[in-house]
Amino acid sequence: MSIGLYIKNKRKRLNLTQEEVCLGICSIPYLSKVENNSITASKEILLLLCKKLKIPYEKLEKSKDPYIDELLITYFNAITNKNSESAIISYKQIIDQYFALNQDQKNIFLLNQLLDLTILRKDLYKANKLLIEIENNLGIIITKHSYHYYKNKAILLLKQNKIPASMELFELAVKNVEQYQPDGDFYYFFAIASSKMECYCRSIEMLNKAKAIYIEQLDLIKIMNCHILLGINYMLVKEMTLAKEYLNISLKEVLNQGDKKNEARILHNLGYLEYKEKNWNTAVSYLNRCLNIKGKNYSSINTIYLLYLIRYKHLGMEITKDIKMAYDMAIKSRNEEYIIKFKTLIINSENGFYSEDNLTFLLKKAIPFFNKNGDRDDYKFYLKMAATIFESKGFYKKAVYYYKLALEIGKEFNHEFN
Repeated sequence: MSIGLYIKNKRKRLNLTQEEVCLGICSIPYLSKVENNSITASKEILLLLCKKLKIPYEKLEKSKDPYIDELLITYFNAITNKNSESAIISYKQIIDQYFALNQDQKNIFLLNQLLDLTILRKDLYKANKLLIEIENNLGIIITKHSYHYYKNKAILLLKQNKIPASMELFELAVKNVEQYQPDGDFYYFFAIASSKMECYCRSIEMLNKAKAIYIEQLDLIKIMNCHILLGINYMLVKEMTLAKEYLNISLKEVLNQGDKKNEARILHNLGYLEYKEKNWNTAVSYLNRCLNIKGKNYSSINTIYLLYLIRYKHLGMEITKDIKMAYDMAIKSRNEEYIIKFKTLIINSENGFYSEDNLTFLLKKAIPFFNKNGDRDDYKFYLKMAATIFESKGFYKKAVYYYKLALEIGKEFNHEFN
């Protein structure tokens, strides 16, 4: 805690005005600047203020920022590096200081550290309750330490899929970090939020920072997670060679670790990459391997859809029965996105791609839904479907309109339906 904040809190606890405290010592504006850390008071004035506020000068000396900050940084690094022994020692030293200084600041510090641990344990309900407690005391959070508050709230919002709000707080955390070195998890979660906002280059930048920290810590699992997300980001910016390189590195890592969940995740993305490269049989091979790990359950519905899309659209296979089973799965899981995707495939297989039924469903259901809720690639996909159908029917103005909408999304345009 700063000396100025210590003096301000002590004055308020004694119910004294600035005028009462500075009488015979200094001017009111001078005291205000001291309390706000705009200036550093001379030792002579500090001694007089200590006498007026009944503060032992030795305690005021101990409240100087460098000492407290040093302890906080040591504790923070110990938590990040999972060094429990060092963390406990630093924690006790910090608590001693906060007990000596200010009860409110001690409590806010404890809440912040507890929030760190609660997020780590994935207890989002308790984490949100702690966040409310911290926000009720925002007025006493030290500016230098507001990084922890912004970081934790950003991660919580990210986990609740509130991506724009999460990004704003990550940016604020960066601005308030000052002498703290953000931990790898901060950069990793910042990268996830950036990727979801389609800021892929920013995401890659954050992932490389996270990866560098994880390498120093020899955290192989987190390094692997960075490789997976790097592969996905490079695929989304159409750097397919780099994407394939990172995804294959990740695949070797998960096979060595026996991590089935991430193995399925990587195989799905390798399948998607091969799909984008129009290597249909290779894509099917990866997707089938993915399904053999996941099994046909709700969590694999995206893999099932991509597999059936390739089989039907690009390999000309008859899969009407399989699509209907997948459609029922989507209904049972109340997954509106895949209800629409599988319904489109059913209409295609039963009535034909260029049918009026397919066009009507696209215009009334698929395009409005993905415009509002879906991934930009999905939205572009269905816009191009509608444009292709209008073109085949000779409605060229409407075809141009939907092609133009697809182009305006800002990603490379490929006509996938010719």
